[in-house]
Amino acid sequence: MGAYGILFCGSNPLYESKSLFAFNTCIFIYRHLKKPPWFISLDTFNPIKTEGTLSISKEEILLISSDPSTTDVVKKTFRQSDIDVKVKKDIASGVRVSRDSQIVLIDSRLSDGDCLDCLRSLNDLNTDLLSIVMIEQDKRRMGIDAIMDSAFFYTMKPVDCDELRSVVARAFELKRLRKESRRLYHYTVEEFLRYKLKGYLSQIRKVGGIALYDTVISEVERALLTLAMENTGGNQLQASKLLGLNRNTVRNKINKYKIKKF
Repeated sequence: MGAYGILFCGSNPLYESKSLFAFNTCIFIYRHLKKPPWFISLDTFNPIKTEGTLSISKEEILLISSDPSTTDVVKKTFRQSDIDVKVKKDIASGVRVSRDSQIVLIDSRLSDGDCLDCLRSLNDLNTDLLSIVMIEQDKRRMGIDAIMDSAFFYTMKPVDCDELRSVVARAFELKRLRKESRRLYHYTVEEFLRYKLKGYLSQIRKVGGIALYDTVISEVERALLTLAMENTGGNQLQASKLLGLNRNTVRNKINKYKIKKF
């Protein structure tokens, strides 16, 4: 489950909420099936804000470039945003101020190496970096090599402000998703369901006339059965042991929910 997915289920808010609830429940339970124990203690519990745009007082990106024109364009691109641009002119100074989960813009040519050298040096010291390299038009192969070396994206020079703004926005969104994913690992099942049900409940109330209890139970049950079948390679006997249910009960529920047989 390393990738992030989105389910599109038409414009009906109930269907969208129901599918997203089931999808996120599947991810959470899958992780706990793959990585016991089921319950992990929490020292603190901080609910995740997912509605609207991520609100942070001031974000920061690190720009590693000795080119004045590139530096000016990048600063201009984010001047009106809540993003600070910290500039370092070479690999050595950039690496010294780098940190985990940072968003880094790397120029193709630097005084002490190129963007590939910089990328490798950064990755040696940090985890979850989101690096964006900026390369000349005739150096596209360098951009591809950077992607192979775990760069998030590459853009062409001269830098296009709108394109760069869009790429950085996607990088911040991925950073937010990674942060949310890490927090979900530390939720108990009860806390996770309570958190997910808050948004689900608001959609149910908008639509009205929905049996909330039966709807939620069926979605969770379907998710559990599907994951148990995936986890056991479609072996119903093993799935029933994993779930603590009678084999006939598992078979009947698989038929009831029309779960694909593996």
